[in-house]
Amino acid sequence: MVDPPSNRDPIDWKLVTNLPVDDLAAAVEKLDWYASRCKVEVFHKIMKSWLPR
Repeated sequence: MVDPPSNRDPIDWKLVTNLPVDDLAAAVEKLDWYASRCKVEVFHKIMKSWLPR
């Protein structure tokens, strides 16, 4: 947050990755990838339950 409320400390976000992040656009891209992780995990769970054993 650029201008946090006067009664609050600003949030200091940290992005931990082994991928190159040279600018804000690259950071946002990695965050979008991570946000998709939950959907991928649900997809895998569904596929595992439908596949014959």
